[in-house]
This record gives sequence, structure tokens and C-alpha cells, in this order.
Amino acid sequence: KRMSSLFNRLDPLATNKRGKSKKIKISKKINEVIQLFEEIAKQKDVEISYNGIEDLYTNSIEDDIYMALANIVENALFWVEFSPEPKKSIKIMSYGDDDKVYIEILDNGLGISEEDLKNNILFSPGYSGKRRVSNDNGTGLGLAIAGEAIQRNKGKLEVIESIKGACFRITLLKG
Repeated sequence: KRMSSLFNRLDPLATNKRGKSKKIKISKKINEVIQLFEEIAKQKDVEISYNGIEDLYTNSIEDDIYMALANIVENALFWVEFSPEPKKSIKIMSYGDDDKVYIEILDNGLGISEEDLKNNILFSPGYSGKRRVSNDNGTGLGLAIAGEAIQRNKGKLEVIESIKGACFRITLLKG
């Protein structure tokens, strides 16, 4: 089961399977990812909300953007389970400036340990902070895959300081 899951997560990285860059509507990709996790979120009593600019576009590989968002939201769903907050939530926002598109995914989970931030290891393959709270310690590939997918599209994935939980920002060129 774990090997099957690992191969499914690696499959989109195969270069022969990735499409070409094209104009992508950011809100459409975000809503597709929210739909993907809608049932799981409902079962875990987690609210996933999206607030963003409707007409934001980027020229990117569609599968890369989808995969990056899905990996980040999947991680957020894991971490909010351990939140002391009575209402567990994942908020996704999109906005832009003259030449860039920004997507922020903010959860109210346990957040990222100071040591992990200091050591800058969040996007390293094989790293998983899940070991702190669970026997299901993950593969350590989710954020590494997401970061690689965004970089392939001339973008950037970073952790943003957050008072509560974790916040990841994807920056892409406007398209």
C-alpha cells in the first residue's frame, strides 16, 4: 500500500507525462484541489475556504500547479488534526501584482517547528515533520515534490511566518 502510494505521488514527475506550459486560471486549479479533498475535509470536520481574485492567470504546466497545491493541502489536512483550535481550517488566498501571481495556503494546525525552519529542511526529499506527532510519518516527498513542480514553472514555494499554524506561499509569473 505504501509503495503504491509512493509511486502514485512520483508518477506526475515523469517528464513524458507532463504537459506543456499553457495559460491556467488560478481559481480553477484551486477549486479543483478543494473538490479533491472536500470529502476528507468533511470527515475530519475541517473547513477549507478560498478567497481570491477570479481572473488571475499564469503560464505553467497545469499538472505541476495542481500537484503542488494538492500536496500542500494534503499536508495541511494532516496538521490541522493536531490543532488545539476548536474550529479547524485551511484558508487559500490568491492575489497578484503587476507581474506575479501569489497563492497562500494557511492552516491553523501545529505549525512548523522552529528547528525545522532554522535548518531550512522543509523542502528536502525525505524530510517529514510528521514523526513529531504520528506513527504514520509520511514519505517526506510532498513538499519536495511541490517545490520542484513550482520551480519547474519558474516560480517559488516558500514558508511564510505565521502566528498560528503554517503558511505556504507559491509565487508564479503572471500569464
